[in-house]
Amino acid sequence: IDSSPAVTDNLVVIGHGDKNLHAINRQTGQSQWMVPTRAKVDCSPVIAGDKVIFGSNDKQLYLVQLSDGQVLWKHNAGQPIRGSAAVSGDRFVIGTDGSGGKVLCFGK
Repeated sequence: IDSSPAVTDNLVVIGHGDKNLHAINRQTGQSQWMVPTRAKVDCSPVIAGDKVIFGSNDKQLYLVQLSDGQVLWKHNAGQPIRGSAAVSGDRFVIGTDGSGGKVLCFGK
């Protein structure tokens, strides 16, 4: 595990080298849901309201529903994403990795 967890009152959400984002129940330690990707998830997830934002080494940026892990949106960034997003209001910013890395901004 190379990412830092995001934590709510009920869940610990963390990326893993097994190519999944995991949500774990804080009280029981049981898995609540997983989001599969095609590569390691080194990016630390960020919780924004009822959603989770994270990137993967599969070059995809994901927005998922916190309650059930349903993928609501994803974007091909063209490069691996290992850093964490920054959230402000209705926007979030995240950087890509590699030569010629980009800073991406999404929102209203």
